[in-house]
Parts: sequence; C-alpha cells; structure tokens
Amino acid sequence: MLDEQEKKILLSSALFKNTHGDAVLGDLNLCKVCRYQKGAYIFSREVNPRALGILISGTAQVEKGTPDHLIVMSRLIQGDVFGAVSLYASSERYVTGIKAVTPVAALIIPKRIMDKLIRTYPEIAVNYLTYLSERIYFLNRRIDSFTGGSAVQRLAGYFLMSEADTTGVPAAHLASALDIGRASLYRAFEELEQAGAIRRDGKLITVLSREKLQQYV
Repeated sequence: MLDEQEKKILLSSALFKNTHGDAVLGDLNLCKVCRYQKGAYIFSREVNPRALGILISGTAQVEKGTPDHLIVMSRLIQGDVFGAVSLYASSERYVTGIKAVTPVAALIIPKRIMDKLIRTYPEIAVNYLTYLSERIYFLNRRIDSFTGGSAVQRLAGYFLMSEADTTGVPAAHLASALDIGRASLYRAFEELEQAGAIRRDGKLITVLSREKLQQYV
C-alpha cells in the first residue's frame, strides 16, 4: 500500500494532477514501489518492462548512446515520469537508459494498469498527451542546440537543455555529440568560462548562470 507521502507525490505528477484522486489511487495501490541502488538501471535496452515509472525519491538520469559514447539527456527528480514514450510504441526496444544517480524509489505502473486508467479517466489521457507533446518540444529544442549555430552556441544550448547543473561528459564524447572539433570545443569552453556562465574542474562542468548561457542562443 502507498503511504500518504507517496500518494501526494503521485497526485502532483504530470500524469495524475487534477484527477479523481481517491479513485485513481485505488488502481495505483495495485502497483509496486521498487527500490534501486546507486548506479543501477531502472529501464534499459536489456531491462524493458511494458511499464511506466514515477520517481518517488532519489535522482536518476536519462542516458542515450553506448558506454563508450554516452550522453546524459536529462535528470529525473521526485515526481518525474519515465517510460511514457515507449509504453505504447510498437518496438520492444527501449531507446534510452534510466540510471539511478542516487538510491531511488519508483512506482512502476504496468501497461495493463495504465490502459485501465486512460480508458476510465479522460483527464489522465489528456495529461498523458500533454506530457508527450512537451517531450517532443524538449527533444526538438535539444536537436536544435546540437545542430545549429557556432561551437559556443551549441555548447551553451547543450547546457541549457540539460536539467542538471553539473555534468561529467568527456570532451571527446561532447565534441562528437555536438558535431564540432575538439579545438573548437575547448575555445567554446574558455569563452563560456570567461563569461562566468560555467566552471570546469577536470571533467566536471558546473553551470553558474543559465541567464548568461541564454545570451549565446
């Protein structure tokens, strides 16, 4: 059974806000809260249940690529949804990895439960469509930041689209993802540092001012 804090988190999430709370929670009580250790994959190409998840506690990240060429697409925090894009896709392959950055608790909602909720509550169907539309906008903005403009514009766009203020992406991977040369990437780093937008400490990069990054895009 869900506790009161878990219920509050779920009913404030993108999928279940402004719904018939008590009735919806009756179905969600049939789902399981799963716990994952730091570094464990919740969903991946190898672990792909037909299910949707909502983060109850902890932090996770959405990854794309291979171990040798990995890009962090976004960070997930309490109340965030994951798995919605793949739940009704025809492909059995999960296109991103959801990795626990800290110990994580997540409610895993099987497809059969989501089927019932969407059929029963039109407001959940609207919330689901709204969430998917926002993800499409997010991904299109991310593509624009990777493919358009100068090296410094692409790098600034990358950090703006990241939902985390720190990242440890190796320079070689970042240059490849942004389709720019290593020398151009380092010059872009220097310009953003001098502007006070970011700080570098080895591979760790911290965003200091999103407002200053915005000036480049």
